Amino acid sequence: MKRLYRISKFLHKYSSLTLIVFLIWMSISGILMNHPELISGLSIPYKYLPDNYSAHNWARSTLNNVQFSNDEPKLAYIGGFEGVWKTTDAGVNFSSLNVEGLPDSRYYRRVKSMMLTDIDGKELLLAGTYGGLYFYDKNINKWTNIELGGKNPRIAKVLSYKDSIAVFSESNAFISHASLPLNFQQSDLRRFDDNNKLTMVEFMFSLHTGELWGLPGKLLFDVAGLILLFLAISGFFLWITPKKSVFKLKLLEKYRKSRWTLYKFFTKYHLKLGIYSAVILFIFGLTGFFMRPPMIAVIFGSDIDKSWILGMDKSNPWNHRIRNAMYDEKRDKFIIDTKDGYWVSESGLRGFYTKQAPPAPIFAMGATVLETDYAGNHLLGSFAGLFKVNYEGDIVDVATGKPPYNVAALRPGTNLVTGYFATPDGEEYIATHFAGLMPANKKAADSDKFIMPEHILNTAELPFWNFLFELHNGRIFQAILGPYHMLLIPLASLIFMILIITGVFDWFYRR
Repeated sequence: MKRLYRISKFLHKYSSLTLIVFLIWMSISGILMNHPELISGLSIPYKYLPDNYSAHNWARSTLNNVQFSNDEPKLAYIGGFEGVWKTTDAGVNFSSLNVEGLPDSRYYRRVKSMMLTDIDGKELLLAGTYGGLYFYDKNINKWTNIELGGKNPRIAKVLSYKDSIAVFSESNAFISHASLPLNFQQSDLRRFDDNNKLTMVEFMFSLHTGELWGLPGKLLFDVAGLILLFLAISGFFLWITPKKSVFKLKLLEKYRKSRWTLYKFFTKYHLKLGIYSAVILFIFGLTGFFMRPPMIAVIFGSDIDKSWILGMDKSNPWNHRIRNAMYDEKRDKFIIDTKDGYWVSESGLRGFYTKQAPPAPIFAMGATVLETDYAGNHLLGSFAGLFKVNYEGDIVDVATGKPPYNVAALRPGTNLVTGYFATPDGEEYIATHFAGLMPANKKAADSDKFIMPEHILNTAELPFWNFLFELHNGRIFQAILGPYHMLLIPLASLIFMILIITGVFDWFYRR
């Protein structure tokens, strides 16, 4: 047993030294990301980030929506993670519509969906953002917030439905008659399932943050994050104060009382807080291990029974699950892409929804494009690519014009699609995460429109929350580590679990 203790002590010491900086940035970034409202006003210019974070050519979702006016053919509105912009010459010049009423915060101002519609004889622009739903009045150049259920939830989709407007948040659907003033009421979306399953990916992510138990769970895991920060700092202090120095400090206690007091404080609470929080800290490591490629492939497609999760709110089966939606007018069906599958209604918005296999591959992160084209074909876009599906079920890769080849939900495609639009002149464009805007047909390839202006590129900034997210998942190191950056989080999580296990073993051995 003594030999095992020596091995455990060695592993605990050197695994902790390996992870000190890692644990400090993980604890701080994790706590801040759990409360985006605290840092929503902060952002970082792209020019200060690694080159692979450039927003050139409308990359990184700086453009993901374009709405063309029916009244003025050359007027169009551009939405994306840089807010809303306007062009009055069909995509040559652009002016900002990030004006009064729209959130000042770049985090909340990010546009996920837009819709331009005619209501009572006037065009109305609706923007679904991370900070709620807004409509634009061009007569006074001002945005007005429309609360949904008394709140401003993150919007997943805004779309037209017969003589109404339907809005999907991440958890609910709202509908209003298409007349002013808009009055949205929550619509009950019923599913043909027992709502008793949670995908393992959902479970791991929600458990990692504590969100599985709502705000109390997040606060508990925040405390654990603070403890982790303390353990990293105190462990480093104890390491740089070897036994011989401790002995000397004891002799010189009278003269170096402050440092000796600090040593005793760190020793006492490093042991106490470490053993008390060991279970939650181990959960951090275990869930982190499965949250990034390649290990996420192990849990993808499996699920867990909700009855095993005590204290979880199970009242809304759509809660924090909705990622995109569309209305198929020809079949009078709604389609909702969620974290737990692809759901299709029997009829209309309120008909029962059944889970079906998507007609084209959708990457694990969800559909970024879900709509119909002018011919009624379905367009399904994600990081797997952009695919067109007709009513016979034939699938075509929009980028190549051929059937998809070697595409899977866990393997990103050649083009990480973030958006799609077609101009009134027939030009078709695909927005991608890294390369930006790409032509999808010859007309677009021959066009000199929708070139990203320097003034937008130079002022583009990444919300601080997203920067912390890139740091927390290790993608920020891709420029240094290349493809091996994917191994950073799984390996560090594995070492962290060893650190926790050896720490607990050492504590019980000393007892």
